[in-house]
Amino acid sequence: MFVKDDFKNISFPIHGVEGDLRSKVPQLKNIPAFKKAKSPEADQMIKYTIYCYDKKSPVFKMFKDIESRKKQAAKLAGISINKTNTNNYFNLKKKELLNMVHEFLIYQNNRKYSLYISSQEMFYELQYQIVKRLEGESEKDLMASLEKKSKISQTLDELLGRIEKYEADLFDHDNKENVSKLKNNSIVTPEDYVSFNR
Repeated sequence: MFVKDDFKNISFPIHGVEGDLRSKVPQLKNIPAFKKAKSPEADQMIKYTIYCYDKKSPVFKMFKDIESRKKQAAKLAGISINKTNTNNYFNLKKKELLNMVHEFLIYQNNRKYSLYISSQEMFYELQYQIVKRLEGESEKDLMASLEKKSKISQTLDELLGRIEKYEADLFDHDNKENVSKLKNNSIVTPEDYVSFNR
């Protein structure tokens, strides 16, 4: 699916690095959460964070859907996808990982991108609340649960609008650049053509 060259623009050159990641890619220590990580899975967590949340990652560009992006990032980081890891990684249940993601988003210095990521995370958390079974035994409890789901549904609609707006801004930028190249006849190499048609 990916080739090594696809990862040449990511923030840190982690792709294909085996062994002690932070000694082989010392610039990772510029992010305090990466530097301070003590977990035996620290290297996997760092790779996962970069593959999944780097705005320059080909994983981000190929998978707009965050669940698919997380699965692909986990695979690239060498994380087996099982119930425990899905909960720890996909739901950001590990505090160390959550800190890594938070600090890495700050490091990238793009507030719109950070809002896009957090809006996607919130969307799926709320969506989970809607698909859960209604709770309560009395009619009053069931009505309260339905009312809560209705309010969540309205919030999801608003969030979806924001997510789509951020996607248009973030993803259409590359398309606008390519259209501009085409209009200015500056697509002159086979590489330009391939880049334009991705």
